[in-house]
Amino acid sequence: MITYLNNQQQNLTLGDSIVNDVRFYCFLMLFVIFLATLNMSCGTSGDKKSLEREVVNLGENSKNEDIYEMVKEPVLLNVVVRRLGMEYPISIALLNGVESRWVLIEKPEKKLDKFLTQVISATGLVCYSEKGYYFLYPPELPLYESLAKYSFVEMMPANFNEVKVNAGFGVDTKLYNVLNSLNYTYGCNIVADNTLAELPIGEIVTHQLSLDLVLEMVIKSARISPQTLKICSGEDYLFLYTALNKNAELLENCKLFEDNKVPEKLKKNITFSLPEIVRRGRTLPFYDSAKPLKEVTAVISAQVGIDVELQPGTEELPVNPMYVSNLSVKKALDLLVYQWLDNKYSYVFEDGKIKFVIKR
Repeated sequence: MITYLNNQQQNLTLGDSIVNDVRFYCFLMLFVIFLATLNMSCGTSGDKKSLEREVVNLGENSKNEDIYEMVKEPVLLNVVVRRLGMEYPISIALLNGVESRWVLIEKPEKKLDKFLTQVISATGLVCYSEKGYYFLYPPELPLYESLAKYSFVEMMPANFNEVKVNAGFGVDTKLYNVLNSLNYTYGCNIVADNTLAELPIGEIVTHQLSLDLVLEMVIKSARISPQTLKICSGEDYLFLYTALNKNAELLENCKLFEDNKVPEKLKKNITFSLPEIVRRGRTLPFYDSAKPLKEVTAVISAQVGIDVELQPGTEELPVNPMYVSNLSVKKALDLLVYQWLDNKYSYVFEDGKIKFVIKR
C-alpha cells in the first residue's frame, strides 16, 4: 500500500444549506458566473502547471479505468507513473523535467515489463533498471547517463538498507519536503543544505525498496550531480551538502557534529521540527518556502527548552522546513546552522541561552 505524499493538497467543501428560494437562486446565479469566469481564465492561460494538475487529477479520479485503457488517449507521463505505483509493486523515478511528456499507446501490452517498454518508447526516454528500481531520463546529454549509472549507496549509512520504504512523491516536490517525510515516517534524520534543499524532484513511487536506494532515486531525480554531492553521516543523522557550503572542509570528517565537551542541556535528545511543532499522529505538513529565523525563534525555544536570542544581522537567515527526532539538542541545532552556506553564522550556548551569532 503506497502512502502518496503529494506537494499539492486541495480540498473543496460546500458549506451551509439553502434557507429559502431567494437565497438559492442568488447563489445559483453567482455560481454560474464564477464557473464562466473560471473557464475563461483557464482557456486563456498558458500555465503548464495548471494543465498538468488537471491531467493528474483526471488520472487519479479515473479509478475505474484500467491503466492500459488510459494510455489509448494522451496522458502525461507522471500520471502513468503514479497510477502504476498505485496498482503494482513497482519502484520508478523520473528525472525532473520529463514528467510532461505525453504517453499515447494504441495497443498497450498487458504484461508490465512490455508495457513499460512501450511507455519508454512513446516518450523517447532511456531506462536504467539494474537495482530493483526504474529511472527514466532523456538520452540527449551524456551527463544524464552517468548520473543514472552512478551509485550513491556506498555513501549511505549501512543501516539504511534495512529500512523498506513504500511511498510516492509528486513532481516538483522540494527536496526538504521529501527528506522530512522520510524522517517522519521512518525515523531517519536526513537534512540537506541550502544548495540542495529546494531542488524539485520528479515523480517517484517506491514499493518495499530499501531507504538507501530510495535516497539514490531521489538524488538522481533531483538532478544532483555526483561530482557536487557530499555526505556527512553518523549513527543517527545524514547531512547532504556541496562544496559551495563554506563549512565543507570541516564537514568532511563530521567532527562538527561530535557531542564531546557539550553542556548537559545540549545533550538531551529531542524531536525538532520547523517552522512549527509537529506532534506525532498528525499529518506532516509540506511547505513552499523557508522562513526567516526571527519567525521561528519561539518554536526553537519551545522545543529545546532553552531561551533563544538573535544577534543583530541573523534575523533574516532562511530556515528551511525540517523534521528530525531522537537527536541531541546540539545535533539538531548543528543540522539547522550548517544548512547556511556562509560559515560566519553560528550559535553559542552562553549565559544559559542559545544565541545565534555572527562570528568575527
